[in-house]
Amino acid sequence: MQALVKSASSHPISKSMRQEYGKEIDHTRVSDIQEISEKGIQASVDGISVAIENDKLMNSFGIIPGECQQLGTILHIALDGDYADHIVISDVLKPNAEAAVKALKSVGIGKMVMLTGDAKAVGSQTASNLGIDEVHSELLPDHKVSKVEELLQEKKGHGKLVFVGDGINDAPVLSRADIGIAMGSMDSDAAIEAADVGFMVLAVLNAIRALFVKRL
Repeated sequence: MQALVKSASSHPISKSMRQEYGKEIDHTRVSDIQEISEKGIQASVDGISVAIENDKLMNSFGIIPGECQQLGTILHIALDGDYADHIVISDVLKPNAEAAVKALKSVGIGKMVMLTGDAKAVGSQTASNLGIDEVHSELLPDHKVSKVEELLQEKKGHGKLVFVGDGINDAPVLSRADIGIAMGSMDSDAAIEAADVGFMVLAVLNAIRALFVKRL
């Protein structure tokens, strides 16, 4: 049912759900799909109203989400207005992620900040594991813009603020940073247009290093 509800979403988590489902999506079973930015998605599946996503979406429907003690991104599920269950999705760090952060710092990047919509515990753990200097979690797209504005004021004209985004809701921040880099599968035309540079994931590290080596 989760894969059916998320059949029209371009979010990476939705794509993973469809892959795990392993079958062709029968779109005739799904109707009234409504995606709510940074909150979740709702739809009708076989005549049943289904809502999937975070506690903000559940609260907006007056539904009290169940508690989960596991660390990760929690996707709550409600059927016909009643809480049903939840799914825990945990990020897996790429083997070379920590080395990539160290390499970026070695070429002159003075401070690395992570802006994420993930839960605070998830963001803090990821930042700690990678050696990222500062993390701000549970951010909506407009909150990310506000944080970038604060960081721009903080640097007070010294150096450049580079923002790397995956194209999901990152277009406003990409356009506000001194240098915006869109990475990943490039699904978002808005992000590509807002960014100064666009790269596939494997090219991002070398691209940022090149920018700073040239500056030095």
